[in-house]
Amino acid sequence: MFGNQADRWQREASTAEQRAAVDTYVAAIVELSTLTAEILTMCGTLSQQTIEKLMAASDEEVGLDALMRLVRDGRI
Repeated sequence: MFGNQADRWQREASTAEQRAAVDTYVAAIVELSTLTAEILTMCGTLSQQTIEKLMAASDEEVGLDALMRLVRDGRI
């Protein structure tokens, strides 16, 4: 949706200042898209863990689970 507007503005931009503003807008759209994807990924991860499950588990189980997720995701 935002990309369509940016495309239109890029075609219509006639001054260097307008083109720079559109470039800034496009960069913001790219960042928004990236952050949205990251948030949705986190939501998927968090949806697998309810507060009831977390509170029912021992500290050791919670810690081990967190470490295993880090290993599985290649972060450690």
